[in-house]
Amino acid sequence: MIWLIPVFLMCLGAQSDAPAQTFKGPQLGVASRFGQSWQPEILAAARLLPALNFRDEIYWRRIEYLDGQFAFTQNMTTYPDRLLAHGATLSLIIAGTHPDYDNGQTPHTPGAVGAFARMASRLAVHFPTVRSLEIGNEFNSQDFVSGPVQDADIAARAGFFNALLKEVYTRAKAENPEIRIIGGAALGIPAGFLTHVFEAGGANYMDALALHPNTTHSEQLVRQIDVVRRINGAATIPIEITEFGDPDPLAAAARLLKGHCQLALSGVSRIVWYPLSDRGDGMTPLLGDDHTLTPVGQAYRFIQHQLVGEDVQNASADPFTYGCSYGPDKLVLWGETRNIKVSDGVAVFTAEGRKLPANLAQLSMRRPLVFLSQQPIVLGRDVILSDQPILADSYHQFAYPRDDQRYSNADGFTRFARRQNRDVPLVTHPGQTGPGTMWTPSLADPGDGFVRLTAQSLRPAGSENAPVEVVHLYRSEINQTVDVSALFAPRSSSEDGVKLTVWVNGEIVETRIIKAAYRFVRMGHRMKAGDRIEFSIGPNGTANGDVTDYRITILNSTTRQEIDAPFPDLILSRNADGT
Repeated sequence: MIWLIPVFLMCLGAQSDAPAQTFKGPQLGVASRFGQSWQPEILAAARLLPALNFRDEIYWRRIEYLDGQFAFTQNMTTYPDRLLAHGATLSLIIAGTHPDYDNGQTPHTPGAVGAFARMASRLAVHFPTVRSLEIGNEFNSQDFVSGPVQDADIAARAGFFNALLKEVYTRAKAENPEIRIIGGAALGIPAGFLTHVFEAGGANYMDALALHPNTTHSEQLVRQIDVVRRINGAATIPIEITEFGDPDPLAAAARLLKGHCQLALSGVSRIVWYPLSDRGDGMTPLLGDDHTLTPVGQAYRFIQHQLVGEDVQNASADPFTYGCSYGPDKLVLWGETRNIKVSDGVAVFTAEGRKLPANLAQLSMRRPLVFLSQQPIVLGRDVILSDQPILADSYHQFAYPRDDQRYSNADGFTRFARRQNRDVPLVTHPGQTGPGTMWTPSLADPGDGFVRLTAQSLRPAGSENAPVEVVHLYRSEINQTVDVSALFAPRSSSEDGVKLTVWVNGEIVETRIIKAAYRFVRMGHRMKAGDRIEFSIGPNGTANGDVTDYRITILNSTTRQEIDAPFPDLILSRNADGT
């Protein structure tokens, strides 16, 4: 058995003598629905977490009865006072419509926008427990807007949003200078939409930016949020994740723990789990039907007690392992399968806070671990990982090059489009730049807007006679023997499947039409320094529906055999827009 004992700087993700950047463990909030249905038993049960910050709503039509006259007479409009007695704070969603303004559509005329802001400023002063106003809810989607706003293109939609944002900011701050205004209200991580918001001066009227990245895998959060940070004016703005959840009850606890780590490394200050209790939409709640904690509720409580507010640094040992150090004596870790040795005095816990025997600890993508100690924990001394067999992996090393980069130095693969036998560098597409585009960042062919590549899926373009292929190229830097695994799975939307071609040093070694999941495997493949292996996916007859999930992994044959590490599984993906 080979064990990896890395130097401490490498364990913290440092690549130089510069100190690792330090962040704060994000605060936790919960998405309640007291504005829809007052449920005192849910509030009582939330003490188990404990939930100290709520995100909820008061419906405009329930509080404004006659041209600027407000009344708070129902449980669904007075519940913020109950939260104050609970010792909690509240972030209010300021959204919705009123039948007296703009024909009950999303406010878009000056009069309705002014009335909307008047309502928001009233809420900002009426309830002491309200500390922030979140303007809009997923304003970039079609679900929570109506009328001309719903019909507008992305740039015009951002303009409508900024009008509301500016007016609320101006009026609410005048009434209550301490109130925080949260803008963006975006579904996914749509840097394209947000670029329009920031270019029109939106950053001047928000104290934080809100995102709902429910379709982004935890391992990709840092990379995708970094694309948002590149927007002019967004580099240092506080970011809050005001909806974060998972439909899989078996994965939700891991999702929350992984997300807390990765979002901390993105500079996120608050994470709101969605939902607190079951809302009938399939998302996993913190409280079960019997008002006891679900597994993700247990994870919430564990993170609340152990990790919130701690100093956080990157503790990734390599590109295929993820982790965060929380202060000197707490470590969160997950990654591709490896064995772990744990020193005496270090306790091991699951995401739910369940203690594990140290000899059962194993690195896993699905089950992140928490290591706690009374003494500082040093990765490589107190928590030791067996040797890493992976040399390159298309999921873990996916990157979004900046405008002045063709490829990322950290990427194990060169990724490009091949159009009419000409290789074309892919560029970063920010996400949601127009109809039919993903609501998260991707890579794209600048000459063919149809081509897309993410960490989990790809989409070729063209036709059989004029294909535009998506290519992954691995080049060996040394003489070595590797195991190769490449899994491709066209989705059911593909009309006629996709064409896979595998090349070794410029020679075709396999070509086939695939209409279902297919894995190419080559064990013990000998490569000399400079040798190449590449995989291209193009259309069969047509590219219609040819979105294809994929995963390519290159492993060191010797190391893999010694630790018997399995090939990583394909990670299926779905984007916020369903593509």
